[in-house]
Amino acid sequence: MSKRGPDGFLADMPLAKRMRPDDASKQDLLSRLSDELILHILSFLPTQSLSLCQRLSRRFYGLAGDSELWKEKYYARWVWPRARRIRHLKDSGLSTRPAGYTPRPSRWIGHENSSKDLEHADWKKQYRLRHNWSRGSCRVTEVEVAQPFVPPVLVKLCKALVFTADASNGLRAWTTRDTKSCLAQQPLFDTKGEERSDSTPTSIAVAPRDDAEGDFEVTVGFEDGSYSVYFLSCNSTRFDFQFSHPASSNGAITALASSSSYLLTLSQNQTLSLYRFCSKPHPEGQEVQATKSPKLIASLKANNVFAPLSLSIRSLPTEIVASIAYSFSRIGCGWSVGLQELRLNQDGESLGSQLATTVDPQFCAHPLSPLMARVNGKSRSQRAGNSDKNGSVTSSSASPSLSYTQAPTSLSYCHPYLLTSHADNTLTMYLVVSTSNSLTIKAGRRLWGHTSSVSGVQVSDRGKAVSVSSCGGEIRIWELEDMISSHAHSSTRMLQRDDSVQISPENELENESDSWKRQRRLPHHQKQQRQSMDLELVSEAIERRGDGLGLALEDMSRELKWARMRGWVGFDDEQVVVLHEREAGTQLLGCYDFT
Repeated sequence: MSKRGPDGFLADMPLAKRMRPDDASKQDLLSRLSDELILHILSFLPTQSLSLCQRLSRRFYGLAGDSELWKEKYYARWVWPRARRIRHLKDSGLSTRPAGYTPRPSRWIGHENSSKDLEHADWKKQYRLRHNWSRGSCRVTEVEVAQPFVPPVLVKLCKALVFTADASNGLRAWTTRDTKSCLAQQPLFDTKGEERSDSTPTSIAVAPRDDAEGDFEVTVGFEDGSYSVYFLSCNSTRFDFQFSHPASSNGAITALASSSSYLLTLSQNQTLSLYRFCSKPHPEGQEVQATKSPKLIASLKANNVFAPLSLSIRSLPTEIVASIAYSFSRIGCGWSVGLQELRLNQDGESLGSQLATTVDPQFCAHPLSPLMARVNGKSRSQRAGNSDKNGSVTSSSASPSLSYTQAPTSLSYCHPYLLTSHADNTLTMYLVVSTSNSLTIKAGRRLWGHTSSVSGVQVSDRGKAVSVSSCGGEIRIWELEDMISSHAHSSTRMLQRDDSVQISPENELENESDSWKRQRRLPHHQKQQRQSMDLELVSEAIERRGDGLGLALEDMSRELKWARMRGWVGFDDEQVVVLHEREAGTQLLGCYDFT
């Protein structure tokens, strides 16, 4: 056997491992650094890169998700641009704030009232929340609140709780976090404390209690002119009946507004009444005591106030301001918007009334005239529109503004923003300037963006607004704060730029399929019942109009359309809640979660 040559032996030997040259770009230079240096480096990265860094390791997951790091990103993205955008701070009622970054949210514009809640906030979560709002990204859940042919359900949203009232189910409270079960439920009571059987609720107002966290005061108005006050404690998850005001000859309570110790009501015969509750906060650990009878402070009579309208009460350091924003028609002027304020001191004494409208002063009459104004137990009469010697009543109006041939479909007022929606797919934004001596509504601006008639709208004092179309399928978010500086821009440029975002739920298709499975065909007797309800709506519209000049067909159709429309919308910092009705007549509550 021949020996193998040396060359073949070397060929079978494994090759020596080649040394890899040093690649400076692939060396781990960050792991050797301290956390403080890494945080400083991460502060220069955009938010998308920070989210990617959290996937590297457990250490980088905590460092890239540092709350203070995202706090600075939150300030740079949302607070600082807003501070640069605001102009005419005196007119808007906003106070100046430092231009540079400060770690205290109490010094940030728009965060003064929520600074306590943001002391231990998760700033990455807050950033993601605002980011989802800006893009309209959310998840929607629906809950059935009423079966077909139940009268319209009254809805109010307050601090992540949804309150509903109707004749069949009474007063209920839902949490937007979990809509599968009802948080609390209570039958509606009358003045004798007995359950109501014949009176239908017509309005609702909710106000958080100042003396306790998580407690709410709910007021429900009825068609017989009475109203009841309930107390809800989230700890006990039950309603407590407090007080019931007897029925009134003024007709049904069509609108309510409540705040701390004050209640503002509007009756069917256009009587505006302001009450004050004198009950003291209950001590901790004791049962809730019944609220004492309210004291009537002021009462105004209207002669040309039509729906839609909005009542509000806001507290100032030295005054309490009760407001009513309404729509009215004038011959030759079309439909316009009016606003009247009642000012009180902290003791509940009347300081006067102010009025402003969006029509020219020479065509403006005063729709609200005081019936009485009680000061220290004495009543004295006032006349709107003329400044008396005491300066109790003043009036001012803006320059000629937009007018419409049809009434607005919805109206929302939260100082300083007044927003109306219309059947021509548009909205109109007004800016209200209110001082102790004058009240002015600045010229309105048309907002374009909807592709169908707008049925509901709500605006907040921070300039955020949400509107919903009449069909309920289109919900848009509006940022109105940059319009405060509209004087610095030409009208043509302003009309070309409408900042709105359409809400697009991620699980919309899944939710629609579930809703489709829940729908069932109506029996024949229920279809006949639906037709009879339409006839009842027509008769009620004729009865409300009375004899007078008669009932025009267009007015009757407008009343019928409003009665059939289910376009209520409300929102808070995390949720948008919409009440809409399916074709089968089932009333659903849609909760759009942006967290």
